[in-house]
Amino acid sequence: MYEQLRDVANDTPGVMTMGAARDDAACAFLRQVDLLRTLSPADLHHLASATRFQRVENRAALVADDVAPECIHFVTQGAGKVSRIDINGRETLMYLVKPGEVFEAPLPGRREVDDTTKFTALATSTVGRVPAHSVERVLGNAKYVAALGQIMSKRLRKAEERLDDMTNGSVSCRTARVLLRLCNEFPRALHCGTKVDLLLTQQDLAGIIGATREYMNATLSAFRREGWLDVHDRYMCIHEPNQLSEQVLC
Repeated sequence: MYEQLRDVANDTPGVMTMGAARDDAACAFLRQVDLLRTLSPADLHHLASATRFQRVENRAALVADDVAPECIHFVTQGAGKVSRIDINGRETLMYLVKPGEVFEAPLPGRREVDDTTKFTALATSTVGRVPAHSVERVLGNAKYVAALGQIMSKRLRKAEERLDDMTNGSVSCRTARVLLRLCNEFPRALHCGTKVDLLLTQQDLAGIIGATREYMNATLSAFRREGWLDVHDRYMCIHEPNQLSEQVLC
C-alpha cells in the first residue's frame, strides 16, 4: 500500500502529500486509525488532502524535529515506542505503538512542544500526520475531545500494564508475561510457532520489565534451553506459549 501512496507523492524526499490524485489507498490508511475509523468516505477524502505520510526507518524518530506540534500523529504500518526522558537523560519506555494507534495528539488550545517525550520506530514504519484542527472540524469539538479522552484512557491502561510488568513477580515471570502480550499484539504465524513481529533488543525488553540487560539475557537463554522460544533473524518466535503461561503463574 505504501507504493500506492508513493505514486501521488510530491517532490519532498520521504514525505507524501495527498493532492487531487489521491486514491483509495490513502483513505484505507486513514480508515485504520482508531480516531478516524467511523468517518464517512467523504470526510476521509477531505482529511486525506491534509494528511502527510512518511516512511520512517527502524530506530529513527517517528516525529521529525521540524514538524509542527499541532498535528495528530499515527502509525499505519510498522511499530514504535514512546519513551520519557528524565532530567538526567535516562530513557524510560512508556508504551508501544501498533498500526492504527494515535501516539501524539494535541488537546484543544494546547500546542506546546514536549521535549521530554521521545517517539522511536521499532521497524520500518509508515507514519501519518494530519492537522488537529482539520480533524476537530470534521468530528466537531465535543466528539474530538471525547476521542482524545479515549486515547488518554488507553494510554493510562498501558501505563498500568507497564507498572505491573515492572513490579509483579520474578524476572522470569515478568518476561514471560511481556512475551505473551507481545505475541498477541504483534503476531506472525510461522511453522514452528508465533513470531513476535517486532524487532526488540534485549535492552528494550529489559526496559519494559524493569530489569538489567544481563538479567534479560540470562532469562531468555533459559527459555531457549527449555525450548519455549527461539530467535530467527533477530526476531523472537514463541514455540510453547502454554509453558510461558505457566511461568507467569509461578
